Amino acid sequence: MNMDISDVFPHLTKAPILPGGLRRVYIGAYGLEKRSLGWCRTQSQKTQPLSEAMVFQYVHPKGENKILPLRQLLRNLGVKKPKDIPFDYDSPQDVEKRLESSFSRIAADEIVLDISAMAKILILASLCKLEKFRGTLRIIYSEAENYSPPKREYNAAKRAMAATAKFPSRGCDDIIRLKCLSSIRMQGQPVTLVAFTSFNEKLISHL
Repeated sequence: MNMDISDVFPHLTKAPILPGGLRRVYIGAYGLEKRSLGWCRTQSQKTQPLSEAMVFQYVHPKGENKILPLRQLLRNLGVKKPKDIPFDYDSPQDVEKRLESSFSRIAADEIVLDISAMAKILILASLCKLEKFRGTLRIIYSEAENYSPPKREYNAAKRAMAATAKFPSRGCDDIIRLKCLSSIRMQGQPVTLVAFTSFNEKLISHL
């Protein structure tokens, strides 16, 4: 069966400049790349479209995350002090409890979910916990126009790459699981599982 992806997902559009006057909550993450500031930079400071902000803060960031620049942009857009939600890869189950507590208190007409700097597990967990939100959910993503590093950085990384190139699974040491994204049901399999302590043929025939 041929299925057009537009039949499943909403059409992608360029992020507009949002007006003020709505109870609008921003949910994002502190990132180390400039694109983590992209959406906030495009919004008008005159209208101050945001009333509240919740931002994931990585406990062990990969680099120097742009915490102060994002806070300043959010302040310009109407949020005096964002609520920081810590996320630790070493204890990921903690973030699920924090999301339930933080998201349950959201009283807004619209939520802006900025996934530009979010880890995939945070994107999935956020969407799961926002399932019952009855307002407008606006998902935004900022992408860099040019991702290539400076030639000097590339050459330095290329020299160090030989030592790790033979380990194709490097960086996949841990598997992170959250209760809200887990299920006892296997994909495409029946919900009920009947098991015996032996392969007795009479038990199997009764089944």
